[in-house]
Amino acid sequence: MPNHVVLDEHYDWRGQWWRPERPDEIIAGALTWDPKAGGLLELIGGFDTDEREQIAPGQFKIKPGPSEVPIIHGIVDGRPATLVDCLITGSRRRFMPMGGGLQQDLKPEVVLLGTHLTDTSAPAFRSARASIEGLTAWSGIDAFTITRSSSGANGLVVDHPADEGADVDGDLYRLVSTTFGPDYRVGLASTEAHARHLVEIEVTAPQAVDLDYLRSRVWSVAELISLAQHRRTRLLSPRATLPSTTTSEPSAAWGPWVEILYRQAGDSSEERVDPRDLAFWANEPSFDDLIRRWSGTRARLSNAISMLLASWAPGWYLEARVLTLITALESLEASLGTPRRLPDAEFRAVKEAAVAAVPAEQQPWLQAIIQNNISLQDRLRRLIDLLPDAVRTPLVPSPSAWARAATRARNELSHSGRTKLDHEGLFALGQLTSAVAYLLILNELGVPEERLKNLLTQDSVIAYTRRLAAEHFSD
Repeated sequence: MPNHVVLDEHYDWRGQWWRPERPDEIIAGALTWDPKAGGLLELIGGFDTDEREQIAPGQFKIKPGPSEVPIIHGIVDGRPATLVDCLITGSRRRFMPMGGGLQQDLKPEVVLLGTHLTDTSAPAFRSARASIEGLTAWSGIDAFTITRSSSGANGLVVDHPADEGADVDGDLYRLVSTTFGPDYRVGLASTEAHARHLVEIEVTAPQAVDLDYLRSRVWSVAELISLAQHRRTRLLSPRATLPSTTTSEPSAAWGPWVEILYRQAGDSSEERVDPRDLAFWANEPSFDDLIRRWSGTRARLSNAISMLLASWAPGWYLEARVLTLITALESLEASLGTPRRLPDAEFRAVKEAAVAAVPAEQQPWLQAIIQNNISLQDRLRRLIDLLPDAVRTPLVPSPSAWARAATRARNELSHSGRTKLDHEGLFALGQLTSAVAYLLILNELGVPEERLKNLLTQDSVIAYTRRLAAEHFSD
């Protein structure tokens, strides 16, 4: 099988490039892929996007044209390539008798290796596959069996596990296992055998769909694995297939896959994933059941989940992180449908009594501002009550103290940009709010109560958060 492009590795390709509407204007150039900086196309020439207006015979007024080229086609290593949304970052024009011309640098948002596309929003793909950090450990699929004979000799049996699948609204999700080896290394005194097992996620749509559709489905599985690991994960080698009826088939030498390169936030984790540290696994009780539950949970809580996962990325200012996490809880509370209003009859009675208690000239103003909404403090207290008692009590010593601190920080940061909470208190608030949101989402996903309870001591981040909560949020 070919060596697929990996997003966390560096690549350099030389090729020829052109715009789809001008296929005869071919320009040589080098395409570089860097995991942190993304793609960079350096052309020995360039695409002239300047606008010219004739102001007199033989005289033109040149104005800068668009700073972006939507689609660029090319050939690299004998493979068709498509660069999407290419921002022109540098153009150098020399007017000289010899050696003049245009040189140009462009940064593509997405690089597709294996096809020429003119419209990435068109339904041009059928399925997508990707390896994800931690996916093999999370899958619970074992491809190796160690055997021991009566003589004391050990052996390694390489199995070929069957793929596991789930159908969600017509989309087929599959865990695809691939084993490599064993490869033998013969030394002077010993022989070593090496084997490798890789599990990838594949999503197949019932009909041709656009690229973003498949990317969002694959990324949803990455989000699920992030929740299982309690840390952000990354895609490693995303790729997609074109329907067999397409007129732009990928290069046969590289198989049917179209490689997808785009820049991801954060850095790749070098830490090995220990399956024992995960909050849940793909095979509990089954992959099909989990993906179906996740699809429904993610549809209801998508905003809160996105904000929580974003807050786990490094580089946040503490104040911005706290605001984002409190907003995630507000979104979570609204999505879970906890009561946010007094009964209508009770509210009318309270409002009429309040309005009647002020002078007549102030009554229109008070009438307008009194709304039937429960305060943020009350909503946070109601929200945390959704956690099982065995989880809530050890995590949050005083829900009222935490809710008061969160409300105060949200109001002060939103209206004045600063809060009276000291740095340690604000940090503790962020950690506890993150843990509450995380456990609430796991609870809604259906993670058993006993597993949530175990996370309080087995998850190092949550265990540390409990100590902070006991110090800062006790009555």
